[in-house]
Amino acid sequence: MLMFVGVAGLVLLFEWTRTKLLRGPGILVLALLLLESLGRIMAAHAIHLNYAEDRTALHSLLLAILLTGLAADRLAARWRYGWLLAAPLLVLPLRAMRTGDLESTVLWPEQSIPNRFVHHVAALEKELGRPAVVGTHRHAGHPWALQRRMHGSEGDANAHSWPNGKDDVRIAMRRDLDAARTGFRVVDSAPRNQLFLLLRETPLRLEMIMDTAFAFSVHAAERSSMIELPVQRLRSQDLLVQVSAELESSCIVIDPRLVIDIIDASGAIIYNDIVFLSTRRAQWHGERWRCIRHVPVSATAASAVLYFQEPEARPCTFSNGRMLVQGIAP
Repeated sequence: MLMFVGVAGLVLLFEWTRTKLLRGPGILVLALLLLESLGRIMAAHAIHLNYAEDRTALHSLLLAILLTGLAADRLAARWRYGWLLAAPLLVLPLRAMRTGDLESTVLWPEQSIPNRFVHHVAALEKELGRPAVVGTHRHAGHPWALQRRMHGSEGDANAHSWPNGKDDVRIAMRRDLDAARTGFRVVDSAPRNQLFLLLRETPLRLEMIMDTAFAFSVHAAERSSMIELPVQRLRSQDLLVQVSAELESSCIVIDPRLVIDIIDASGAIIYNDIVFLSTRRAQWHGERWRCIRHVPVSATAASAVLYFQEPEARPCTFSNGRMLVQGIAP
């Protein structure tokens, strides 16, 4: 690409030396590309700003393509085969289709989760008969939920206790692997995005504590009524909270959230967990959703509550809801 930019620049500069006119889109794009590159170099030396790379440098690619096309257009006006300068640009979309990889990224690899990890977890959930508790780094929470949605399922990651949570599954980066693998085994990996999928060696031992139904509406207020969680048990053991309900709203777009708060004796919130249900869909017409959350043991908890929130107070209704609370045995 640098060769084509160089040739295109020479063509446009030659055209300028003949006409002595600083006009035309080609000269403008050439000046923009050169000045932008010079500015990057000056910023790197003056304030140690990193050079643009990957997606932060896409503007340079677009300018280079535009420059090459405009130069080929000027060359074709004087030479019948001038269009050949732009012919190699046809290779770019073909190369993108051949080498395109939707499962990995160069930067922030923990945010690009392979499809086969989703298939592993879906198979595990069939064995467990419930959603799997997935622990991972906090930056991978939304990508995991969206990846599940892309495959026609649903799921949420839990990063509050990472990497020591009561998880069924862990998605770890190489730097966290040693800490995350205690009690787990690696079943898959993605070397290019440095991710590892780990499954618990010994399944969690659970005991039922609470099974309740609910129905809430969020209208004028931002939040629904609250459901009290068994705080006495929470002071001595970790809990798993499974929630499911049907959600309906007449609004085009809503942002419903499930929230779990742990509050101490002073009234301060010492634990706050939010599940963004909008990762599943933007519009709700009575579809059923489900999720599972690990609530860590808290010796100083005075109360623990679960409720639903819509920050813009857009009306929505949760019906036929069910909440299961299970204690995790040591």
